[in-house]
Formats: sequence, C-alpha cells, structure tokens
Amino acid sequence: EHAQHAAADRRRQEEQAREEVRGREEQRIREDERRAAVEADRMWEVEAERQRTEEIRKAEMAEIAREEVRKKELQLDQMRRHDEELRLQEEIRVETLRRHEQRRIDEERERERERACQVAFIA
Repeated sequence: EHAQHAAADRRRQEEQAREEVRGREEQRIREDERRAAVEADRMWEVEAERQRTEEIRKAEMAEIAREEVRKKELQLDQMRRHDEELRLQEEIRVETLRRHEQRRIDEERERERERACQVAFIA
C-alpha cells in the first residue's frame, strides 16, 4: 500500500510537472503572439507614416511644379507685354518718320510754289 501511495504521489508529481511545463509553454506562446502583434502594429504604423510622408512629399512637389508653371506664365506674359510695347514704339517711330517726311515734302512743294509765283510775278 505504501508503494502504491508512493507511485500515486510520483504520478501526481509527474502530472503536476507536465502541467507546469505545459503552462510555461502556453505562457511563452502567448508572449510570442503578443510580441508578434506588437511588432505587426509597429510595422503598420511605420508603413502608415511612410505613406503619409510620401503623400506630403508628392503634394509639396506638385505645389513646386504649380509655382514653376505660374512663374513661367508670368514671365511669358511679361515678355508678351514687352513685345507689344516694342511693337507700339516701332509704330510710333515709323509714324513720326512718315509725318516728318510728309512735312518736308509739303514744305518743299510750298517753296516750289512760292518760287513759281515769284517767277510769274517777275515775268
């Protein structure tokens, strides 16, 4: 009977030891799963931050490109206004030259008419 009790105690102790090993193993598995979940969350946050950073960078690049387009359009408008100003100045110069030439021709005709009148008066 004593041997039976000793054997039963050993079996209980062995079962208890197996339960403790099983419990530690389950605890280790739960901790591994928790660590994996924490790591997955961290990786997701890193990726989300990377995507936000990329979107911000793209938006900044788009704004820079729009600003460059606005600058080019402004430069083009300034060049057009300058070209128009030069064209108008040239028109004024040509018209001024034409008027001076017409005045010279008119004055020359007037002198010729006056000479003709003087010649006719003398004769």
